[in-house]
Amino acid sequence: MLNEKICENVCLVNNVSIQREYVNFIFSTLWSKIWPTNRQNVKRGLSDFFSIKNGDERFTPEDFNDLHKKAVQFIEESLVRSTSEINLIATHHVPTLNLYPEEYKNSSINNAFVSEQADLIELYDIDYWIFGHHHVNVEEFEMHNTKFLTNQLGYVSFEEYHDYITRVIKV
Repeated sequence: MLNEKICENVCLVNNVSIQREYVNFIFSTLWSKIWPTNRQNVKRGLSDFFSIKNGDERFTPEDFNDLHKKAVQFIEESLVRSTSEINLIATHHVPTLNLYPEEYKNSSINNAFVSEQADLIELYDIDYWIFGHHHVNVEEFEMHNTKFLTNQLGYVSFEEYHDYITRVIKV
C-alpha cells in the first residue's frame, strides 16, 4: 500500500481503497502478468528491467509478476468488502485486451502493459474503470456493465498528446 501526499491536492497511491459517500474508489497500478513464454521478449523490450531496482538487485519479471498478483488480490478483496452503491477502479495498466489499440495488438511485449481481467470484470459489480499505460486514447467502452474510460497524455516529447482531452469527463 502506498498513499503519499505529493502536494495539497495530489496523492501518489497504490493498492488503496477509499469510500466516500456512495462511491468506493479503488486505486492500483495493476501490474500485468508476464507470461513465461514471453518472458525474454518483455525483459529485453522494457526499460523497467534496466532502470528499476528492487533493493540492491535489478527489477525482474518475477518481481513484476509478484506485484501483479498482489494488485489483483487487493482489487478483488476491495470489491468483496465494498458496501458502496458505485465501485470505481483506477489503474495504470490496461484491464483488458478489448481496450488495446490496434497498432499494438501484435506486439511481442503486450503482456507487460495489459492485465486481462475479463473474469474479474464479469464476476464483480464494477461501475467504472479508469486506466492508462498504452499512451493512446480509445473510445469509451462497456463490458459486463463496466464503463471503461481513459484520457492519456502520453509522452509529450514523442508528441503522443494530440488526443488528450483537457476537459472534465462527467460520469
